[in-house]
Amino acid sequence: GFSNPLQVLLLALLLSLAGWGVPAALAVGKAVGIVAGLAAITAAWGLAREALAGHPIWGRESRRLALLPALLTAGSTVLAAGAMTVLETDVLAALLTLGLWAQLAERRSGRWRGSALFLALAALSRPEGALLAGMAALGELWIGRREGIGDAAGGSFPLLSPAGRSDRRMHGREGKRLERAKATAL
Repeated sequence: GFSNPLQVLLLALLLSLAGWGVPAALAVGKAVGIVAGLAAITAAWGLAREALAGHPIWGRESRRLALLPALLTAGSTVLAAGAMTVLETDVLAALLTLGLWAQLAERRSGRWRGSALFLALAALSRPEGALLAGMAALGELWIGRREGIGDAAGGSFPLLSPAGRSDRRMHGREGKRLERAKATAL
C-alpha cells in the first residue's frame, strides 16, 4: 500500500509523459522533492512576509525579517532527507505552506489566490494533510464568524460561502464602496 496518492499520481504522470518508465522513478522522485523543497522555502518566506506586512512595528522590516523562516526551512534536515529519499514530506510541506500563504494573501487582497486548491492537494498528499487543511479551513471560518463576516462562511474560502464571496474583504474596494452606500441609504 501507500499513504501518498498525490505523490504516486504525480510520479506516474511525469514518468508516462516522459516515456522513461520505472527505472527513472528515483531520479524523477528526487527532482520532484527538490522542486517541492524549494517551493516550501519560498512559501515560508512569502508566508512570513505576508504575516508581518500589516504589523505596526515589524511591517517595514517584513522583507528582511521574513528571511529568517526561509533560512530555517532551508536548513531543515527533514526536508533535505525527504527530497533525496523520494518521500512526500517536501510535497506536503510545500503545499501546506503555499496554502497558508495564499490564505493570508486572500484575506489581505480580497482576491482568490488558490488556498483551497493548495490545501486540497495537501489533503491528497498525506493523511495528516487532510487534518491540517481542515484545521486551516476551520480557522478561517472561525475568524470570519468572530469578525461577524459572512452568512454561512467567511474569510478566504469563497467556495465555502453560498454567495461565493460573502465578506467585504473578498470584494476589496468595491465592497467598501457598497458598504458606504448601504450605510447612507439606511
